[in-house]
Parts: sequence; C-alpha cells; structure tokens
Amino acid sequence: MNTRTPSAIDEYVGKEIRRIRKAAGLSMMELADKLGMSYQQIQKYEIGANRVSAGVLYEVACLFHMDIRDFFPPLKHSEVQTEQNEEIMRDLLQKLDQAGVLEAFKRSLDLMERPSKTDIKAA
Repeated sequence: MNTRTPSAIDEYVGKEIRRIRKAAGLSMMELADKLGMSYQQIQKYEIGANRVSAGVLYEVACLFHMDIRDFFPPLKHSEVQTEQNEEIMRDLLQKLDQAGVLEAFKRSLDLMERPSKTDIKAA
C-alpha cells in the first residue's frame, strides 16, 4: 500500500470529521480557523483526498471534546483471533490442570458447599 494514498480508514475518519463538524454547526472555514489551516485542507480531509495526521486528529478531538477513538470504525475481531484466544485458554487450563490447581479449586468448592458441624447440630 502506498503510504501517500489515503486508505478506506482515512476516508472514514474524514467523513467522521465532516459529520461531527456539521453536527456542531461549524462551517469548513470556521473549523479551519480554529485549527489554523485553510478550509481547502479541511475539505481535502473530509473527502478523503488527504490523510489526517495524528496531531491534527488530536486537535480536532480536543476541539469537539471527543475521544479520538470516536473518529474510527469499530474494530473487527477475526475468527483467527478468536481461535487463537480459545487455544490460549485451552493451553492455560491444561497447565493449571497439570499443576493440580483445578483439582484444588474443585475441592475448595466442595468444602464450601458442605454443611459445617454447627449447621448439622442446629438442624
């Protein structure tokens, strides 16, 4: 991927800046003035022609009192990641079982469920 060509994520960020700017009732010129840049630069960000730098995105987020994550699409968790997580959990449980931790935990649960001698005498 060419680092100078905006990606789909760059375009998404630009559209979010536009959506948030409009919701705040600001024109491109007003936003540009607040950020110290030209309205043409804002226009290029919003249509996805130029990539938004981390610094500019931070300034925009601060200006609108937003979390920077709000400018990005939700993360997608792939099936591969899910399978890797399941494998990690299986390995962990196997190691705990080999160390006897699971059996000790089961015994402690059994002891907690048994009535105490005072409970038996009271009944």
